[in-house]
Amino acid sequence: CLVWPRARGFSLGAAAPLHAFSRVVAPARYVLEKVAGGILFLLGERGGPQTREMISEAEFRALVDAGEETGTLDTDEKELIHNIFEMSDRRAGEIMTPLPDVFMIPRDLPYEELVARYRRYRRSRIPVYEGERHNVVGVLHFKQLLRPMAEGGKPPVWQDLVRPAYVVPEVQKLPPLLREFQRRKVHIAVVVDEYGETSGIVTLEDVLEELFGEIREERDREEKEIVRRPDGSSLVLGKTAIRHFNEAFGAGIPDLEFDTVAGFLLHEFGRMPAPGEKTSREGISFTVERMKGLRIVEVGVRPALPSMPEREG
Repeated sequence: CLVWPRARGFSLGAAAPLHAFSRVVAPARYVLEKVAGGILFLLGERGGPQTREMISEAEFRALVDAGEETGTLDTDEKELIHNIFEMSDRRAGEIMTPLPDVFMIPRDLPYEELVARYRRYRRSRIPVYEGERHNVVGVLHFKQLLRPMAEGGKPPVWQDLVRPAYVVPEVQKLPPLLREFQRRKVHIAVVVDEYGETSGIVTLEDVLEELFGEIREERDREEKEIVRRPDGSSLVLGKTAIRHFNEAFGAGIPDLEFDTVAGFLLHEFGRMPAPGEKTSREGISFTVERMKGLRIVEVGVRPALPSMPEREG
């Protein structure tokens, strides 16, 4: 039989190069195996005690850094893996959009007004409340409303399309939340505090941004909620608590009425402002500097200029 001699000859000839190749890729394979094991560990796929003793977080991070230095991982991959570590300890309440900043609609909103708001804000998944804003009764998927109209039919009663909301506590950690988003096939969750009161919403996009996009960049900016600038103005994050803002600027904005600077500004404007728009209160000028979707992310703050007295003719 010719098969065995030929196979044996090939095996003997290939043994040396394959052995050399395995030695070359061994470090890369080791790093990748540890990376995979670490990710599974972070996402809750833990093995027995022996598995947990194999690698600590510090060792894993060191392996990832070594992987970048040796070229096994590129910079983006390294950043992604480090972000997974940071995300594993973060909770829904830390990344949610606070309730005052959430675009919502009342359950009794007329159909024409609903369409007008959709055209203005372009939100495909809209929380629906009844009575007070904290009483969220569900989520409207606006595309379901458009489908019958696209087929030439009459628009349905939009309230009949409202789905029950997926509700999570503020303390919900992000890895289990991400898995639930995937399992339930939903993109938005209502966040409640320890008393069951609605405190905001969190989306699949919010969770993924902890891993991708501009999160790393934003996190660097967001380490300080209030940053003094050389020109005498200050950069204030929209999510800054009113209590902290009042302490920093000696202001007296009611902190029982508004939770955040963004929520206060939404009330002052009476609508969703555009970047560059200004308003003043308590002797302070506020300029909306950066928006992200429907969220006021950054605000410029400076003392308001005194009004000039009118000249007598």
